[in-house]
Amino acid sequence: MKLGTTLAAAAALSLLAGSIAMAADGKTYKVGAAVYGLKGQFMQNWVRELKEHPAVKDGTVQLTVFDGNYDALTQNNQIENMVTQRYDAILFVPIDTKAGVGTVKQAMSNDVVVIASNTQRSPTPRCPTSVTMTSKAAACRPRPWSTSSTARATW
Repeated sequence: MKLGTTLAAAAALSLLAGSIAMAADGKTYKVGAAVYGLKGQFMQNWVRELKEHPAVKDGTVQLTVFDGNYDALTQNNQIENMVTQRYDAILFVPIDTKAGVGTVKQAMSNDVVVIASNTQRSPTPRCPTSVTMTSKAAACRPRPWSTSSTARATW
């Protein structure tokens, strides 16, 4: 179970790292992780592993974790707040994929990278496909993209 959790968290942040092109530009990226709830062991492990990612550890990514409290409305409000506060990217582990479609579209329309992890996300016209891996991660941004076998999104 720990290996699966580690892979899921690492894959989510690795997709993010590739998708916002963390190069040598020296910028700190503001990333929010909107998880469905933190009471369960799996999400606690997922968050702990995410915080151990090298991009978080070296300060390239400023990570904020939002507890959705197992409520779709709470998660939607959190994503709306991240868009308003101009986060660079959102890691989204939804409690309800259909309920999150509107806020994901809003984030995408504001050019925020959204990566859905540990879920099958509902397709949208601007992002009709998903990246399927062990963690079932998917990345969306309002432009074409592809993935490599190393779980990095390229634009």
